[in-house]
Amino acid sequence: MTDKKIIEVDAIKIAYYLNNESKKNTIVFLHGNSGSAKTWIKQFNEPLFYDYRIIVFDLIAHGESDGALNVETQYAPKEIGKVMSHALKELVGNNPYMLIGLSLGACIIAEMINYSISPIGIALTSPSLNLKGIGIDRMVKPNPTIQALFSDSVSDSLLDAYISSLMVSTERGSRIIEKENYLLVKPPFRSVFAQYVAKSEFSQHDQLLADFGVPVFVCYGKEDALLNFDFYANAEFPKWNSTVYEINNAGHLLCIDNAVEYNKLLLKYISEMFAD
Repeated sequence: MTDKKIIEVDAIKIAYYLNNESKKNTIVFLHGNSGSAKTWIKQFNEPLFYDYRIIVFDLIAHGESDGALNVETQYAPKEIGKVMSHALKELVGNNPYMLIGLSLGACIIAEMINYSISPIGIALTSPSLNLKGIGIDRMVKPNPTIQALFSDSVSDSLLDAYISSLMVSTERGSRIIEKENYLLVKPPFRSVFAQYVAKSEFSQHDQLLADFGVPVFVCYGKEDALLNFDFYANAEFPKWNSTVYEINNAGHLLCIDNAVEYNKLLLKYISEMFAD
């Protein structure tokens, strides 16, 4: 994942990466808070997805993307959704496409629905959504390392503990990448975004997904140490096969921890949705 490309939205440069560029059907990946496009490396290079054009974004203030010009307004969830929806529309054109989001990326996909996007499918991985009567703050497990997600700088020991809580994998390369991702985030993204979480200033994500009407693939890792996903079984939006999928041997970054199982399930969903 080295051939970085740039698209500019409202004078903000958003980085992205392409694979299988000659294909028409497109799958688009959005990473989580303090991640980057590299979080999806095991999907970006996966032969199972060879038949699909792949676009992987760095969210605003993450990876190689610019930070906001106005941090007080452009880090609002709905505003991030606006920027990413504009970038998406320009890159996919008239091609059919699917959106795949991890954690914060899932939240941003839900916010993007406000801006007349038209994916044929939506996959939400370890999602952090604002559900009716259940804000994102209520989904957070009592894990002291979670403070790293809402602080612009932390001690080395806390950062190492946070990275360990993200995944069950002891794969050194993946841990190094996620630590680098964390350090690349432009301040004050995390502290400003924390204010929106504290005030629950999000759209009603389950209502947006319900109104959109596409069966959503929802999955999480059984060993996730950060978020509680029990609320999703009763969330009132259509789910693929009426199921919330739990993947064994995986934590919050299940796309890394158990990429084999995750990729197989994701391919099944993608194939089914593009076939309809």
